[in-house]
Amino acid sequence: GAGIACTLSGEDLFVGQLAEPHRTRARSLLVENACAIDRFVALNRFYADFMASALAVQPERIAVVPHGVDPTGYPETAPDLAARRRARGKRFSIGFLARGCREKGLHLLARALGLLVAEGRDAEVVAAGATIDAERPFIEECHRIARESGAADRFRWLGQLDRGGKLALLQSVDCLALPAVHPEAKGIPAIEAFTAGLPVVAADSGAFPEYVGGPGERVTGLLHRTGDATDLARRLAELQDDVDRAAEFGRRGFAISRDRYTPERMAAGHEAVYESIAP
Repeated sequence: GAGIACTLSGEDLFVGQLAEPHRTRARSLLVENACAIDRFVALNRFYADFMASALAVQPERIAVVPHGVDPTGYPETAPDLAARRRARGKRFSIGFLARGCREKGLHLLARALGLLVAEGRDAEVVAAGATIDAERPFIEECHRIARESGAADRFRWLGQLDRGGKLALLQSVDCLALPAVHPEAKGIPAIEAFTAGLPVVAADSGAFPEYVGGPGERVTGLLHRTGDATDLARRLAELQDDVDRAAEFGRRGFAISRDRYTPERMAAGHEAVYESIAP
């Protein structure tokens, strides 16, 4: 007699990588058992709509409750990004926070960095994230791409960071690049960037268009064509060339994060879902 809620947060990638016949069987079981769930929860509208189709359920059965980020340790006011860049001699520092795997697009960022350096731009990439042994060859590939494009000394992979290390990275770079090649179901690093007052340059797929926004007062960064390193470099160059625009994106993200992406709002959203299905 209990109400049942189910959170959706990226299972499609795992299921999609299963070998047949297991992939088809798993998808069939998901659809079959979705009828036992009273309400689903997704972190954004993109994934709610995607999973409504995948599970063959009515869209209204999936509530959207945005993820919350604890602002403790983040800046209490939006940072002065122009002063930050001046302090390092105007070098444009591009951050990256994600698992060290191909789906997150670090290889594209390494290629984009090479293109920026080839144009004579003073830029660097500071990347960090979880790494498992099976993905170490991919990280080596990213280093090779940077090396072959003449950007070896501008590309750093820090590996896994603790929370303090992550906050330090976010408070030292000019923007966060999120060039995922698989549509992101969560995209939490974008929300962390906003909480730190950083603009983002993200793939135009998955959750990112929803987070970055369209024209108007809520736009918080720039989108690039998914999988296109040249377009990623173009967008990064735009931010590098227009410090005021980058700073405005950062200020908007900072304000939005404290309005929309808070732990309190996330908790309240889940509580409302649970109350709606309570017997």
